[in-house]
Amino acid sequence: MNRKHMLKAIIRNFANHKGSFAAASFLLLMSSLFSVSTPYFIMKLLDTSIPSGNGSSLFIYIALALSAAILYNLTKLLSDYVFSKLARSFVVEIRSRCMQQLQKMHGEYYTNLSSGDVLKTLFEDIENIQQTATYSFVNFASDILVSIGMLIFLGWLQPELLMWLIVLQLIIFFVQQKFNRWIEAQTRDLRTASGELYSLIQEAASNLMNFVVIGAKSLFNNKYASLEKQNAYQQIKTQLIYSYSGSFLQLSGMFITLFILGYGGYKVIGGTLTIGGLITFNVYSQRLISPIMRASQFQTRLSGALISWKKINEILESPSHWGEKDANLQSIDSIHEIHIQDVSFQYEDKTVLSDVSLQLESPRVYAFVGESGSGKSTLTYLLLKLWTNMNGEIRINGTALNQISTDALRDQMAVVSQNTFLLNDTIYNNLALGNTSVTDNDVAEVLRIVELYDDVMALPKQLETFIGEQGIRLSGGQRQRLSIARALLRQTSVLILDEATSMLDPVTEEKLIQNLRNLIQDKIVILIAHRLRTVINAHEIFLLHNGSLVERGDHHSLIAVQSKYRAMFERTA
Repeated sequence: MNRKHMLKAIIRNFANHKGSFAAASFLLLMSSLFSVSTPYFIMKLLDTSIPSGNGSSLFIYIALALSAAILYNLTKLLSDYVFSKLARSFVVEIRSRCMQQLQKMHGEYYTNLSSGDVLKTLFEDIENIQQTATYSFVNFASDILVSIGMLIFLGWLQPELLMWLIVLQLIIFFVQQKFNRWIEAQTRDLRTASGELYSLIQEAASNLMNFVVIGAKSLFNNKYASLEKQNAYQQIKTQLIYSYSGSFLQLSGMFITLFILGYGGYKVIGGTLTIGGLITFNVYSQRLISPIMRASQFQTRLSGALISWKKINEILESPSHWGEKDANLQSIDSIHEIHIQDVSFQYEDKTVLSDVSLQLESPRVYAFVGESGSGKSTLTYLLLKLWTNMNGEIRINGTALNQISTDALRDQMAVVSQNTFLLNDTIYNNLALGNTSVTDNDVAEVLRIVELYDDVMALPKQLETFIGEQGIRLSGGQRQRLSIARALLRQTSVLILDEATSMLDPVTEEKLIQNLRNLIQDKIVILIAHRLRTVINAHEIFLLHNGSLVERGDHHSLIAVQSKYRAMFERTA
């Protein structure tokens, strides 16, 4: 995406705030006019009022200059306030769009996700765009308006001197463009280095206890030191380039000032320019130099913003939900039948599933078993539409999967995996997830189903107990049972337990599975397990091997013959 596309996208985001943008732009225009008028009144004071000894005109020009200065600051303050509000609304809008898009990504995106890089995009990159799109852009627009007014006045006052000034400014501008290209390339390198460092720190910060107990401190410290060194090098290099650019602009400004005073002084001596005119020309030229210098710096900021926008756009423009438009898709309020027909799936040229066909109906409990990598979890990912590049067909209630709204589909599926996700909040909030319709009786019921009620009631604050980040204050088994309880509260049509009881002791696990079977009512329950005693009571068991469905049946029929299932059961039971 080039700068033109980025600016168009930014303008589209401001389209919802046309009134505020128009008001701020008008105030900006007025502040620019007041800014330009002040030196003119000072020139008239020096060249007319003082030489003529006219005290009344002296005070009139002083009053006019002071009024212009006051009005300039007032309109500038108001425009800054309105643009500040626009800036924050821009940040909220873009960040919300990114968060919504992140929740709609396909499985490949999640698999390759760098959380640190995403965090950097959501905060630093969006803030960078906001700074460029509002404050830097506002200053740039103001500078352009002021420069136009000043050029007109300077051309009227001393056209020959203005011509020399323009030549010098053009030379400065083209040299600065070289710096801008250098800065853009360096900003890209810095963005990569800092993103890698963010990812490592985020990974460590969210798993501090694990880093300590598994003895990974040395690995982390060495990797951190290396990435920090790379990041520091890129930071210093970037700062030096900015310093070179700033020093060049400062020296250029000083040279132009001396040139104006020298050449203008010669004009004063020759009688073709007044002292007031020279002072005013110098003041205007300095105020003209500053906008041009800032315009060059805006180019520099724009280069950095382009890098940030590319990262933001990677999120906003990433394909999601099969590229669907939900308005054209069907919604569902329940799932009573899932039909998988000749489904094959490859990931990175590796066959994960091959011609799998099966049918699931409610109310029944099913089990997907097999060795690691056999495709058990992948089947559920396809049901959730996390992956799109499959062959074959999946139908829900007789409707093709790609004709069903993804959000509606996932609203009817609850998944609990071995790696539990819990909020740093109370037990109640982890269960209800903000659903105000959940009652205490509902919570108590699901806690009893998962054999966790007595444990929670024994805590000093019971349901209001904070469980810490990722549920660190609970045992592994308690975290899994809490996750299952949360899934049950959603009252979905499909419940998928992917190794969700792996940390439970055999007695608790057996009770929980039996409780689930007793209450399935109109649900489809899918158990994914390595410990086959978990699936003994499933209505039907599907055994996958190297991506193929090789055996099916209930426990008793499979154990009665020389099957792969029987061999696995004898090894794991």
